Amino acid sequence: MLPVHSPMMCTAIYMKKYMNVTDELEYGLGSLYPMPGGLRENVEHFLGKEQIVRQVEGEHEAYHYLREYAGRIKQHKQEPFMVDILNCSRGCIYGTATDPGRNTNDVMLTLAKMRNSKLEQNSGKKPFGKKSKSPWAADETPDQRLKNLMVAFSGLKLEDFIRHYTNKAVTIKEESCGYSTCKNMVVDLLS
Repeated sequence: MLPVHSPMMCTAIYMKKYMNVTDELEYGLGSLYPMPGGLRENVEHFLGKEQIVRQVEGEHEAYHYLREYAGRIKQHKQEPFMVDILNCSRGCIYGTATDPGRNTNDVMLTLAKMRNSKLEQNSGKKPFGKKSKSPWAADETPDQRLKNLMVAFSGLKLEDFIRHYTNKAVTIKEESCGYSTCKNMVVDLLS
């Protein structure tokens, strides 16, 4: 677990603090994050397909995978470059905060259309054959995109994106929930 905010929260912090953007805005490949495999696509864009990003979807799969992953670490086996664990079983666009009445194919196709139009816009060519310095230029190699990314974001301060966890103890008055003990409540809820 990384002690940084989620990619979406980091994007919001960056846009607000470094770009002074207060309105909603489409930005780069960020529109891919909610799609299944979106983070993997972003990593491949900047680092190439050689870097393996393992995607685990849904809380039940996540716990199973983390136990398995801990075993791999103990046995010093090869690990993926990154593990992307999603709470929702088919990505954010199908998650618990989405409208179940909306057709999920329509949502995914809309996001794919946004991605494809963004990639077409960022073909990387400038007038007179000069190459773009954009990290999102589709015709650059992953190495060059990563270099462009590092230059574009060289002024960032890591501490702006660190998530600070606090240990907040919760005090519950006995019987305030209507049960004499927590165990009784759990037994009743599970039966």
